[in-house]
Amino acid sequence: MDATEIGNYWRHPCFPDLGLFKARFTQHRYELHTHPTYVIALITSGCERIRIGRHSVLAPAGAIAVVNPEEWHDGEQGADEGWAYRTFYPSVPLLTAVARELGGADAPVFSRAIIEDSNLAAALAAAHEGSTSQDSTQA
Repeated sequence: MDATEIGNYWRHPCFPDLGLFKARFTQHRYELHTHPTYVIALITSGCERIRIGRHSVLAPAGAIAVVNPEEWHDGEQGADEGWAYRTFYPSVPLLTAVARELGGADAPVFSRAIIEDSNLAAALAAAHEGSTSQDSTQA
């Protein structure tokens, strides 16, 4: 990774089933891959081009990209300036427990790749910013 490409991954000690990542990329490109967790990524600046399943979308600043567990996806700059983002990687059991607490029956399945909701984006940004811990590691 180039020195201008910065990424930091950590887990908060109170939430071991939740990975967190903060990055700023200009040239970095993710090849197609999957995660065993959900991916909930808040684009904080710039724009990311993401292919999720068979759909390619642009996620501008303020957008929330969501990927279901084991769903193929990639990512790259969607604008010349690249993109910055804050990502949550909740485990399936964690998000299932949250869904059940809110009245759902099972693990949620996101049907849209991009969510545009400024109130939700602000709440996610605040939660992510408050989650920094001493056990972080450089990506």
